Amino acid sequence: MEANKKKIPPAARILIMLLVLAVAIGAYAGIRHYNSTHDKSSDGADKTEIYSVDADKITQMKYTLGGVVYTFDRADSKSDWTYSEDTSLSLDQDTVDSMASTAASVSTKKVVQDNLDNSSEYGFDSPTFTLTITLSDGSAKTVTVGSENSVTSEYYAYVDGDNRIFTIDSDFLNSFTTADNLSSSDVSSYLNSSDSSY
Repeated sequence: MEANKKKIPPAARILIMLLVLAVAIGAYAGIRHYNSTHDKSSDGADKTEIYSVDADKITQMKYTLGGVVYTFDRADSKSDWTYSEDTSLSLDQDTVDSMASTAASVSTKKVVQDNLDNSSEYGFDSPTFTLTITLSDGSAKTVTVGSENSVTSEYYAYVDGDNRIFTIDSDFLNSFTTADNLSSSDVSSYLNSSDSSY
């Protein structure tokens, strides 16, 4: 019985091994390609821009945080920021400039939908955060941030006049703080704090 078994010729055996090797190399290349494109998307390289303005042209920032409205004004980019609710408060200008830089550009990794249908499902009925920036030409941008996605830890948001619902990173929200934390005397403790207001 053993004598009747056909042996695979050496040449055929080598061919089979080469085919198996080729399949393995192809699978490896495919996995590498998938991982590279997945990582590219994850690190923000493929973000969609919602809006972008020149931060130097922002003359007012008004945002609602914890139910309190904070308004910061300046005449132009060469002027100091003032806190409208208490103009005597001495602000750390670098920190307010940093907030303005954050407010000047909004982008997203994901546009959820192209309209505001069923917007209540995304928490816009009771916003977590709202921000309005006014530019030197009188134009304005308003960002409304709704509820948090518990899976991704991102928030849902939209911009007035655009109406696309998109996700926004929590770092955007954490860039804004209370006026007390922006005073010259308290700003160092704010910068060293890891606490979130959300």
